[in-house]
This record gives sequence, structure tokens and C-alpha cells, in this order.
Amino acid sequence: MLTMGAALLRANIARFAASFTILFWLAYGCWALGSYAYIAVKIWERFPKFVLGFAATFLIVLLIGLRSSTSGLASLNAAMDQANVFRQLFFVLTFFCIGLMADLRVLWQEGIGRLAAVYVVSLFGFVIWAGLLISWIFFSGLKPPIAG
Repeated sequence: MLTMGAALLRANIARFAASFTILFWLAYGCWALGSYAYIAVKIWERFPKFVLGFAATFLIVLLIGLRSSTSGLASLNAAMDQANVFRQLFFVLTFFCIGLMADLRVLWQEGIGRLAAVYVVSLFGFVIWAGLLISWIFFSGLKPPIAG
């Protein structure tokens, strides 16, 4: 049976492997079609660079964790708990800034405003309620952890 940390590490590695595989085959397909350089430049221009920072931080902490002793892992775990506050803060700030940069007036002028309105209505009318129902089905018997 895996510990929670090992299970999360395994899930992160699986996500990275899937993302890398998708990007590899996308790049290979573009190269095979002959427009590799143009597509690669466009992908790099549009690629959110903060993802590279997340991946580098993950790899650094992984290497430190793999080379540490049991007592070192305890201090690393305490440090990661403290760093989790900053991780959440910067995650929220990232998407807040993306939202600030979105110019919804342009979408409305292009006629995509109705599409955005449908998205908002479907989000609040269905998606949130379906997510709450699924969460209630899977987690209704669990008690929350006690802080302290």
C-alpha cells in the first residue's frame, strides 16, 4: 500500500509522462508535415512558462527527497508544508492575472460574447452542481482531518 505522498508523486509522474508524450507526438506530427519550425515557435510563444518553473521545482524537491535520510525527509516535509502556502498563493495569482489580462469587450464585439454567456450559465447551472453531486457521492462518509 502506498503512502499518500508516494501516491501523489506517482500521479504527478503519470501526468508529466502523459503531457510529455502528447507534446512529443504533436511536435513529431508537425515535423512530418513540414511546418515544424513555425509550429514550434508558435507553441513556445503561447506556452505558459510558469509550468517550467513548477516542473523544475518538482524535480529539485524530488532529487532532494530521494537523496535524504529519514530525518532529512521529516525536515523536508515540514519545509514543504510551509512552502505550500506560497504555492497556493502563486497558483491563485497566476490565474487571477490571466483573468485580468482577458479583454472580454473584444469577445463581445466579435460576437463570441454569447458563447461566453452560455459558458457562464452552463458552469453555474450544471457543472458546479454535477461536481458537488459527485463529491457528495464519493466523500459523504469521510470525516475531515483535524488540524493540530
